[in-house]
Amino acid sequence: MVNQKFNSIRNPQEQRFEEMNQRILAIGQRIDKHEEVVEKLLVSSGSNLEKTIQDTKQRCMKLKFNRNISVPIRTGEQIKGEGGSNLQLSLIDNCTGAVVDFGREASAKVEIVALKGDLDDDEGDAWTAEQFQSKIARDREGKQYVLAGNLQPKLNKGTVSLSDVMFRSSQRHNGGIFKLGAWVVDTFDGSQVIEAKTKSFKVLDYRGKYT
Repeated sequence: MVNQKFNSIRNPQEQRFEEMNQRILAIGQRIDKHEEVVEKLLVSSGSNLEKTIQDTKQRCMKLKFNRNISVPIRTGEQIKGEGGSNLQLSLIDNCTGAVVDFGREASAKVEIVALKGDLDDDEGDAWTAEQFQSKIARDREGKQYVLAGNLQPKLNKGTVSLSDVMFRSSQRHNGGIFKLGAWVVDTFDGSQVIEAKTKSFKVLDYRGKYT
């Protein structure tokens, strides 16, 4: 009789403990599921944020000539900026307008090229890298650039002075319309820097200076 009473008392208690354990297990499973969902959201958000930063980085850097070209331009003579000073080329944060003076891009190698120009064009910044490359002016054989001098300088803290760039001496360039352009030769994890271009100008043969 005593054992039966004890069992009758114990069984409801065991049932309550079992129910409590099941509830605790169910709560734990729900917590695990929530943690898994949160973890996936964090990973997804992190990937999206990284992509957004990368896309912004790609869009927000450009090369820029700090001065306009001093005209007239003659073959065999240094191309200078207004006032007779050296041309300056800088890497610019297109979002803030500040010079990018740190990071790998700030010491990148750039290339200075002559572009086929048009005195009446007004394309602003609307061009692609492919269009820029297609406009690079070369000799008749298509092998040699029309410029001479130090055409692949390196940026130093985002800036470089162009003290040795000129048009090759050639009668073929006399009266030609060109632009000066610059693009980043180095690549940085797929990021692309917008190329620099000056306004169009006419190139004269140096011999006309003495006639």
